[in-house]
Amino acid sequence: MNVVILCSLQLRVAQKLPVKADVVSEELLAKEKRVTEQLAEDNLNPFTFEYCVKHHSMGCRKWLSPYDYYWLNKYK
Repeated sequence: MNVVILCSLQLRVAQKLPVKADVVSEELLAKEKRVTEQLAEDNLNPFTFEYCVKHHSMGCRKWLSPYDYYWLNKYK
């Protein structure tokens, strides 16, 4: 099967899903991981979401859910 036809088919299926979906490949996932790691390395601010959750900054445990503890605000 032609790669262009396959990608267009996957894109049409992703658009019809009831949730937001994207067509991804292994290369796109690797690129996203590299970008995320680079942003984490370049971050000069010590008060990340993870730091605040682990150190209970400003009483955040009152409004955090188990979802926030597990994913640390990575996915919304």
